[in-house]
Amino acid sequence: MDEQELIRRYQAGEHDFSKSDLRGVDLRGTDLNKIFLFKASLRGADLSQANLNKANLFEADLRQANLRGVKLRQGAVLSRADLSKADLSGADLSGAGLYETDLRGTDLNRTFLFNVYMRKADLRGADLYKVNLSEAILRGANLRGTSLSGANLRGANLRGADLRGADLGGADLRGADLRKVNLSSAYLGGAILDEAAQLDERYRLVLEAITHGSPARNLSGVDLREADLRGANLKKANLRGADLRGANLRQASLDGADLGGVNLSGADLRRASLNNTYLAGAILDEVTQLNERYRLAWEIITHGAPARDLSGVDLRRANLTGADLERANLSGANLQGTNLAGANLEGANLNGAGLKNTCLFGANLEGANLREANLAGADLEGANLRGADLRRANQSSAYLVGAVLDETTQLDERYRLVWEIAAHGAPARDLSGADLRQANLGGADLERANLSRANLRGANLNGADLSGAELSGSNLRWANLSGANLSGASLNRAKLWGADLNGAIMPDKESKENQIIGPDLSKHGLKRLFFKLNKRLLRALSRLVHARLPRSATLRVAENSRRDNCSGYSGLDTESH
Repeated sequence: MDEQELIRRYQAGEHDFSKSDLRGVDLRGTDLNKIFLFKASLRGADLSQANLNKANLFEADLRQANLRGVKLRQGAVLSRADLSKADLSGADLSGAGLYETDLRGTDLNRTFLFNVYMRKADLRGADLYKVNLSEAILRGANLRGTSLSGANLRGANLRGADLRGADLGGADLRGADLRKVNLSSAYLGGAILDEAAQLDERYRLVLEAITHGSPARNLSGVDLREADLRGANLKKANLRGADLRGANLRQASLDGADLGGVNLSGADLRRASLNNTYLAGAILDEVTQLNERYRLAWEIITHGAPARDLSGVDLRRANLTGADLERANLSGANLQGTNLAGANLEGANLNGAGLKNTCLFGANLEGANLREANLAGADLEGANLRGADLRRANQSSAYLVGAVLDETTQLDERYRLVWEIAAHGAPARDLSGADLRQANLGGADLERANLSRANLRGANLNGADLSGAELSGSNLRWANLSGANLSGASLNRAKLWGADLNGAIMPDKESKENQIIGPDLSKHGLKRLFFKLNKRLLRALSRLVHARLPRSATLRVAENSRRDNCSGYSGLDTESH
């Protein structure tokens, strides 16, 4: 039957065209209100802009049909019809019945589906971008891999629907019933939920993590299998024992998180950040996609690496707490910012290794070769350095309080002196002319010490007791003296350009002998110095500081005497160009 015959018969009052062969007919803009097309074949037909309100298309074949802008409202029946790959963009199906309808690959862009009945409908791969599905019945529907980005699903019933791999980014799910929904691998970034939305706790956690982040949250033991957590903020989260099999964690931030015992089989962690992430006991398989640097860290923390050749490897900012690296070859390795607290490095070769800002708190370095290693800013509190070779190692700003040395420890005299002062103090000791550049002496006891002409440039003296100390002619440029006790100290001709004196207790009395080179503070007559400079004075001081700072100088002044929780270092890098 062609379109002319159908129109003629319809206009004559005939409405039942059940099982008619209408393939490819052109019925654009035709008024076919209440037409009966039960099991009719309309494959490839053009019904764009047609009026099919209250039409019955039960089990009709509408594959690849053009239904753009069509009206199928007021109870139109499309149940069990085949609309696969049809174009329904801009159509109005509000209130229509589409029970078990095949809508695979259908274009539903801008389609109006308010209060539509789509129970058990097959919408796999359909484009539902920004579609209005408010109050729609989608119970048990197959929406696997469907694009629902920005869709309005407010008050919709999706109970038991299959939404695996669906894109729900930015979708409005307020008041929606999502109980027993399968959202494995579904993307929920930016989706909107409220307290009325009914959603399994597992997926609510995913939504919160991807939308708002879950930093420092306790997620231990949670089931996040195949969850789409792309770009999620999970910094310092406790995920111990969680199930993340097959989860998508691409570009997620897991810095400082506890992933101990987590099942990461088949998980995608490409471009994820795992700095200082604890991976001991985590389960990985050959399918797990993970940066080689982090996989190596996982191998070491989980299985140990005694006597292993790791020369030149990149393990920066890895969490190797308590790792067994006895006699390992780590020469030239990049261990900058790595957490090696409590690690066993006895007899290890760390010649020339980069250990800047590394946490070695309580580590066993007995007999280790640390020659020419860069330990600037490293935390060595409580570390065992008996018999270790630290000759020509850079220990600027390193924290040495509690480090254990003996007569067999080979250490440059400059740093041995720093260790002695940091560990035992130096009250009334003669340290005149001593080289203590960038030494970390936070909180040190230097009461009445003779530090005349000493080089303390860039040293950390935060909270140090320098009461009554002789600091005449000393170089304190860029030193951190915040909170230090300088009462009764002699600062005659001391150089204090760029020094941090915030909260420092200054000499009790003004003295003509205290001619400070650098910012002249004597005229203020302050016992406790607390800078509250106006903008003009601040600019003037800044010009003075930069005018006196040598070209190409690179200095580091530690603001804290040690690192916070052995996971980072707070400092000020100042460069003059």
